[in-house]
Amino acid sequence: MKRLFSAIVLWGLTGCYTYVTVESAVPDTGRDVRVYLSPSQDVDVGGITVRDVTSVEGILYEATSDTLAVWSKWFYSLGRSRYYANGHIHVVPRQNVPRLEVRQLHVQRTIVTKALEKDRDRRYQSAAELAADIRRYLSDEPIVARPASTLYQLRKFARRNRGLVGGVAGAMGILVVALVVISTQAVRISREAAQAAQTNDFLESILLRSDYLSAENRAITPADIGLNVKLIDVLTDALDRLDATPKPISDPALEATFRYRGGMGLFLSGNIVDSRRHLERALQMRRELFGDEHPDTLECKVALATTLNLFFDQRPRAEQLVREALAGYAQMPEPPDERTLRAMVILAFILNNDVRLVEAADVCRRMVQIVESSERSLDFAGFAAKTYLGNALCGLGRLDEAQRWLDAAEQELQATAGGRHPVRPYLVQARGSVATRRERWDEAQRYFQLAHKWDVEYKGEKTTLGSGVLFSWAHMESRRGRYTEAANLWRRIVENYVASNGLYNTATAEVVGRFAYALYRADQLGEAEEQYRLLEQIFEQAPVPSWYRSQEQARFSVVLRMSGKSDEADERAGQAFQIALDELSPDDSRERKALNEVAWSLWQQGSYEAAEALALKAVAGYRRARAIPDQSMVNAIDTLACAQRDLGRLDDALALFEEIESAYRDPELLLGRPWLAEIVLHHAECLSKLRRYEDAETMLLAIEDRTADVIRVLVELYEAWGRADEAAQWRAKLPDEVNSNEQDD
Repeated sequence: MKRLFSAIVLWGLTGCYTYVTVESAVPDTGRDVRVYLSPSQDVDVGGITVRDVTSVEGILYEATSDTLAVWSKWFYSLGRSRYYANGHIHVVPRQNVPRLEVRQLHVQRTIVTKALEKDRDRRYQSAAELAADIRRYLSDEPIVARPASTLYQLRKFARRNRGLVGGVAGAMGILVVALVVISTQAVRISREAAQAAQTNDFLESILLRSDYLSAENRAITPADIGLNVKLIDVLTDALDRLDATPKPISDPALEATFRYRGGMGLFLSGNIVDSRRHLERALQMRRELFGDEHPDTLECKVALATTLNLFFDQRPRAEQLVREALAGYAQMPEPPDERTLRAMVILAFILNNDVRLVEAADVCRRMVQIVESSERSLDFAGFAAKTYLGNALCGLGRLDEAQRWLDAAEQELQATAGGRHPVRPYLVQARGSVATRRERWDEAQRYFQLAHKWDVEYKGEKTTLGSGVLFSWAHMESRRGRYTEAANLWRRIVENYVASNGLYNTATAEVVGRFAYALYRADQLGEAEEQYRLLEQIFEQAPVPSWYRSQEQARFSVVLRMSGKSDEADERAGQAFQIALDELSPDDSRERKALNEVAWSLWQQGSYEAAEALALKAVAGYRRARAIPDQSMVNAIDTLACAQRDLGRLDDALALFEEIESAYRDPELLLGRPWLAEIVLHHAECLSKLRRYEDAETMLLAIEDRTADVIRVLVELYEAWGRADEAAQWRAKLPDEVNSNEQDD
């Protein structure tokens, strides 16, 4: 008993650790050992039974057993450990002795503290009572050394009944998880129900606008309800409310879909500006929700590219978006389908509008190959692909090939849809374009009238898209030289654009500029000046590219000079020249054409050197871009030739005129083209200055449309030739206002 008491006192004074390291040469073995001891663990070391005695269990074991026990103590002053071995106490350096758990140490100290209590009444009354309390501790039963708390008793119960407690805890855990899942689902269902109710209220409020029975409860006029309301107005109102706070649709994916569908509806109705705004937002939301390569995101890219194609300053971005969509579709495991073909159609449109007709034709050929190699029906994709291919070939001047593809498209349309389809007006429009290139004016006009009739049925006349056929029709009238008729068509187009999109945007700016130019060519200078001043107001509000601004300023300067406003004309011409010289690139198709337009305007005003500089830049770009001259390239060469002729470089100018003639080979064909008549006139003037009077006379007399300019050149030719009688005869045919102007000069 004394041994036990001494051990307890020593343990209480020095502290103890549950796990110790015993390191020593075991007697009679000659080898070092390291053992890690824990309560109730016997370790055999060289035939010696070693037991941890740092715990109360070890002390009790040593006091009641004959087995040799090892005990270790941490002496803070010495930093060493002790143990019993073969009846001797050994002291060795202590290494990495971990501390006893706080909870276990607290229980042990509680027993020791009670055993050493000075107050007899609070001390164990006997060694048996102490031993009993130690046994309770070792059996994980509540000890009497302290009042047993509820938590303490539960913990002891858990140790005695690990299986039961584990099973109950597992069941409770499952129950808690189930409750969490059920609660989460309930919250989600509640939230979705609230969102669904919110969305339903939004959709119902949209439809109420077309319900005349709800008018009595709303402050609206009869014209705004029932059958009088337009679906597009309802759609526009709904889309505008999406930007309100709070939003009527809280689900981002649903809002993105609504904006996408609504944006396409606005596009088909001709409201290009609002369509672009909502499609931009839909694309941004889908990128954030699904990523850049998701099919819904790719679909939105194609839709936005369709809208941007109608803004000439946005066509590069439109091309980038549609090419990204095609690259995304190519990564999908499925073969090409309607989505791919739809994207290719938009790409062909963009390339055609950008005057990249060879690339447009290549895209259309790939479309035809996809349709013909597909084992499944692709709706009307084959008919559409052949139509677009025929139109591209028409632009390239390959009229016979274009006609064959358009005939094939017509046959396929008749076989699959009985001749009715929303793309049919475009087919008829393409036929009209072929007739225009063949200069079959009456035939072209019949095609355009028919296409416009069907286009109005599908899209409506007072829309941007409904103006598509009018575009081609107006161009045909300009090529025919009937600028008054062209101006009337452009007037209708401008009205449609302003009604659909408003005034201050680049799409409207483009058609206003075309309208003003047609008025100028029709000698309606007063109204042309009004439209050009309106165009300058649009320039201040809308982001217009520099090439378009310089081109229209140059044309405006001509109108101002013809109206007698020379100072203002010089200012506009100087600004246009500086922008064209510094900012426009001859390797960009649009900027190259604008260079020639500015050069031509400067030549008309007598600025021959400036015109030559810009025309040289434009012609160099055309020569790098193509080998066969088209109309735009011929016009640039003509501008350069006229500038050099008037600067006195007649041989250089004559070589350029002969280049134009050789490009068409047949002089009669050259003379028979109305748009070339003006070039022939310039050529004849050059021959006249070179005193090749007979050649000049032949060219002038071959021109069928004897305009005042042709007659004037004939008069000048005969006067220079010394044939006064012929000069007098032709002078008599000039209009009176032309004669009076010449006499004033």
